Amino acid sequence: MHADILDSHVPVLPKPGQGEPCGFIEQGSQVALGKTHKLDSGTFTFVRTATGMKGYIPGATRIQQVKPARLLKDTPRCGYPNAPEATLFKKGEFVTLMTGSTRDGWVQVRSKTGEYYFIPASTRISILPDNLRAAGAKQIAIGLALAAAAIGGTMLSQSAANSGGTYIVFTGPFIYGVFLVFRGSIHLIFNR
Repeated sequence: MHADILDSHVPVLPKPGQGEPCGFIEQGSQVALGKTHKLDSGTFTFVRTATGMKGYIPGATRIQQVKPARLLKDTPRCGYPNAPEATLFKKGEFVTLMTGSTRDGWVQVRSKTGEYYFIPASTRISILPDNLRAAGAKQIAIGLALAAAAIGGTMLSQSAANSGGTYIVFTGPFIYGVFLVFRGSIHLIFNR
């Protein structure tokens, strides 16, 4: 899960509730959130920053979860709620949904260029997995296994058939396996 830090100068500790800060995270920084640890001294959440810094931040730190999304239709956007709808996000465009930022039926999103806009809350979107590359690698593995099983099943069926007999060719699972490998490769290479 990813989040934007809303507080300024947040200490990053090497262990939950222990040690001197190994650095600080400034307001607006994006982090990947990990496991939360509850101690007598408070709650601490593991984070990893875009620069590679890892550690624990206090649980009281204000954050805003962000989720990558793809728009399923052309959508009006504006700089603030109830402003004139001057421009459009196009169908299929990728945005980052800022959870918890809703005003009068509008939801805040961040464009690929880093600008913040509001879109109608009724907009149809598709939430993307946090880590498309991991999802892509999983699809490739499943696709390869499915294609290999289809080839193996076809070979087994052929060897069991008498000469001149009939056997089953597993084309459906093979084609779907190749499709999964292709789609997983797109996620892995382009992170989309």
